[in-house]
Amino acid sequence: MQSPVPTEDSAPRRRHALPAWRLRQVVEYIEAHLDEELTLAELAGVAGFSLSHFKPLFKQATGLPVHRFVLERRVERARLRLMEGRKSLTEIAMEAGFSHPSHMARCLRRFLGMSPTEIARASQ
Repeated sequence: MQSPVPTEDSAPRRRHALPAWRLRQVVEYIEAHLDEELTLAELAGVAGFSLSHFKPLFKQATGLPVHRFVLERRVERARLRLMEGRKSLTEIAMEAGFSHPSHMARCLRRFLGMSPTEIARASQ
C-alpha cells in the first residue's frame, strides 16, 4: 500500500484543501488510536475544523472518505500483524480496531482478496 499521507509534491494544490500539516496530525492521530472507536467529530476536532468542513476537505486531500481511509489503515495494520504471525486472530482484530475477527476477515477479503489464514501462510 502507499504511504497514508500524500506528500506535498504528490498532492495537487487546491484552493480549499486540508493543509498538509493538519492532514498529518489527523493521520498520526488515526494511527495512534486505530484500536479505538474513532468518530468523525473527534477527527474533525483534531484537524481544527467543524464536521461539515472536515469531511470534504479530508476527502479532497486523501481521495477517500474518512471512514474508508480508517478502514484501509485497519486492514493494513491487520495484514502486517498477520504476517508477523505472533498473535491470535482475536488479538490482531482488536489491535487493528475491528469489532470482531469475522469483521476483520470480511474486510481483508474485500480489500485484499485474501482471508487472514491466506495472508499468514503467504508470509511464511
